[in-house]
Amino acid sequence: MMMPSMVTILRDFVIGLMQAPAGDVESLSRLWKGVGSAGLVVLPEYSNAVPGEDGGVEAAEWLSVLSSLARERGVHILAGVLEENGNCRYSSVVHVKPDGSWSVVHRKYMLFRALGVDESRHLCRGRNPPPVLDLGFARIGVIVCYEMRFPELVRNLALRGAEIIVVPSAWYPGPLKEDHFVTLARCRALDNTVYVAAVNQPAPRFTGRSLLVTPWGVTRVQLGTGPEYIEVRVEGSVLREARERLPVLRDALELADSTTRRV
Repeated sequence: MMMPSMVTILRDFVIGLMQAPAGDVESLSRLWKGVGSAGLVVLPEYSNAVPGEDGGVEAAEWLSVLSSLARERGVHILAGVLEENGNCRYSSVVHVKPDGSWSVVHRKYMLFRALGVDESRHLCRGRNPPPVLDLGFARIGVIVCYEMRFPELVRNLALRGAEIIVVPSAWYPGPLKEDHFVTLARCRALDNTVYVAAVNQPAPRFTGRSLLVTPWGVTRVQLGTGPEYIEVRVEGSVLREARERLPVLRDALELADSTTRRV
């Protein structure tokens, strides 16, 4: 029996990586002028405001802007947003549809508490594991920033059918961290024969270098450190070839099954 994760729906489409600074409507508007044929545009984590820092834009106001932009271009948007809900603040990912409607699809499950940064001082942890979204032309797994360090999360998404892993990020600078961001994106792609679109906030507060990685672990495109936008084609044939020639997901299921039987 063919597992759901082995049946791909991915069609060729254009994805946009928007490396925009938090809450900067002027910069967002300027970068948005570059949106052309993208079917999906990805923004960084905390695209409206950074917790514990001054400035930024309230989530409701920011989402109104994103809704207008999505309708204007008829495009899907996945954006990291600092969300307030009751007594909690979350690092959330919002899916804005081409008609401008939106929903929160993920709240960061693994908070960053290392290298002098402790997100738990400002944020509550999400209660649910990362989701897989079916956009019709692609199945998208969604994680946030630090969650990319946990291969188990991405493997779970891939086995649930994800073909592209989208990673809105606000990657703080630190020892070798710029290299970690790129290396982790490539490893998660190769580990699971998925595309990875890791979209970071720009320097100097964060490290930039947003990138799209193919299911072969090859960097298809990578940005610099400043505000920037680029569009790149995602190809279904590349995913299918990688999974046919490198069937790690099939073998991972067999490994899990044999391990379970021995326990």
